[in-house]
Amino acid sequence: MNKFYQTLVIIVLLTSAMNAQTITLLKDLNPGNGNSYTSGSKNVIEFNGMLLFAATTTSTGIELFKYEGTEVTLLKDINPGAESSFCDNFYFLNGKILFTAFNSTNGKEWWSTDGTEAGTKLVKDIVVGGGSGVYSFDSPSDQYFMVDNGQIYFSGGPSNNVELYKTDGTEAGTVLVKNIGVDDFTPTSSYPNYYVKFKNEIYFSCDQGLYKTNGTAAGTVLVSPSPSFFDDFQHLFNFKDEVIILFGGDNLWKSDGTTAGTTLIKNFSATSRNWGGLKFSKVGNYVLFPATEAATGSELWRTDGTLEGTEIVVDLFFGNDGYAPQNTVVLNDKLYYKGEASSKGIELYMSDGTEEGTLLVKEFAPGSQGGFSLPTEIITDGKSIFMNAGRPFSKQLWVSDGTTAGTKEIIINTIDESFPLNLYKFQNKLFLFAKKSNTGYEPYIIEFESDPVDGDGDGFASDVDCNDSDATIFPGAPEVCDNKDNNCNNMIDEGLPKFTYYQDSDNDTFGALSTPLNTCITPAPTGFVSNSTDCNDTNPNINPSATDIANNGIDEDCNGTDFVSSVYDIYASKIKIFPNPTSSFIYISSTEDIHNVVSIFTTTGVKIKDISIESSIDLSELNEGIYFLQFNVKGLGLPVYKKMVIQK
Repeated sequence: MNKFYQTLVIIVLLTSAMNAQTITLLKDLNPGNGNSYTSGSKNVIEFNGMLLFAATTTSTGIELFKYEGTEVTLLKDINPGAESSFCDNFYFLNGKILFTAFNSTNGKEWWSTDGTEAGTKLVKDIVVGGGSGVYSFDSPSDQYFMVDNGQIYFSGGPSNNVELYKTDGTEAGTVLVKNIGVDDFTPTSSYPNYYVKFKNEIYFSCDQGLYKTNGTAAGTVLVSPSPSFFDDFQHLFNFKDEVIILFGGDNLWKSDGTTAGTTLIKNFSATSRNWGGLKFSKVGNYVLFPATEAATGSELWRTDGTLEGTEIVVDLFFGNDGYAPQNTVVLNDKLYYKGEASSKGIELYMSDGTEEGTLLVKEFAPGSQGGFSLPTEIITDGKSIFMNAGRPFSKQLWVSDGTTAGTKEIIINTIDESFPLNLYKFQNKLFLFAKKSNTGYEPYIIEFESDPVDGDGDGFASDVDCNDSDATIFPGAPEVCDNKDNNCNNMIDEGLPKFTYYQDSDNDTFGALSTPLNTCITPAPTGFVSNSTDCNDTNPNINPSATDIANNGIDEDCNGTDFVSSVYDIYASKIKIFPNPTSSFIYISSTEDIHNVVSIFTTTGVKIKDISIESSIDLSELNEGIYFLQFNVKGLGLPVYKKMVIQK
């Protein structure tokens, strides 16, 4: 194999995609290809400069770990040995982290931690012995828990009498609020869930109906009974502190906090098809939600709390079939969600609550047969969206600013799919579990570039200021002839081009790119020239116009390789790229019969585009860096590569 081709293959295999992030494997907790990832509803949280998360190892089972500084350690083996504690539902409360955990002695109960092993303790054994005192499933944690005024409200008690409890993180402060089932003369569980704060009280759903509480038994009262024996109220949502929007079975309801004011808005055929996560999101003056009607199938709807203001946003999957929006987040007053259109498959969509404002953001798997491309997880930190996407289901990590052009892939695993899970954004970092064939699922941290700052105090941050260390240079500043681009418009003097010259130390009329001089004057100053294609500015016999001497190890003509007398390189030497390096345009000449289409690759082997050979080829859209051009010589039977350098 040709040496150049060997080098290209090694580069492709060993170099990851160029990202503006730092990707760090925290620790291979299960050495080899075993997995340390464990599912949960809320099992990672930032606390006092450290990260607490649940992970599993063969020796500990699912337990509580912490990442502090550069080290990952087991915080506490709550269920000793290889048995799991299934720690989950992490909440910050009164200076500590509260979480649920299981052991054979106490069952599933509340625990608290200050970030140390000694400070990680059982809060209270609500059901004394091995019975569990905290009730929840592996589903959105906020369905079963709510933090308010230094308390967590939750479903607790023995399995045959699950009722409303609260805790402040202490044993004495972990108490039953009210036994609703017994008080209603039905000695069974009431299963409180779907909490929401409304008019300074906590509203929640249970088997007996819609309730509210002020944290006392006397203040825990029925607002409205369940709409039917089989259908509870679900998915409570505070809409502008005026009404609660909620579902009762397949129907849309609202409540102003009174029995008379708890009324039906609209009947639907169904509300939950393909649904995952909480159902309501406020966008503009509406609440957006998924629902199903016979004529339209499952689609995105909106309501303002009235029947007249409850209508379908758009029949995205036209006809009586559809795919209910799910995995929703709101960014910049727009809903981003996993949806499906008739011709696009399941992809990332956004909506501002109007038909014309409901659009495809990114098609990860093209065509209607693209499959389940997006996402099992989608989160936002209020600035960006983070998600997993690919076909089938989730493959790689993506970050988006909410636009198609701003939706970028982050390559964690260059060999195959990383299947990222358990995404958690904190500071300028993202925590997740990702998969590699040699490590399995393990924890990673991705650190992003910090937001741009105004370093020189001129009112313009570094993302728009072309010189953030000089307060006289910023967009719109007065332009003066001082060999500087004062107003950041890429012009030296207003109305005149910015002349760039390059030092020609060996006087061969070719300048070195490493020594640019920006000046307002023309012609070029003494010792400088306007072109910058000399690969050796200390030897006049080495420049793009020189003849390359075969087999001497010297690249006399600056084409990137020395001419050697093998069959492959004889062909390669007959293809010329000039100027090289270049900042925008190149010319290609060849004494061989080559195909008219040339392919451009990055050093990682990613194909950027195909170009047609013309008199001059515009490459101004490419970023600075090294690229490879692939030529196909008729009759040779293998491609020929030429290295090209873009310098700006």
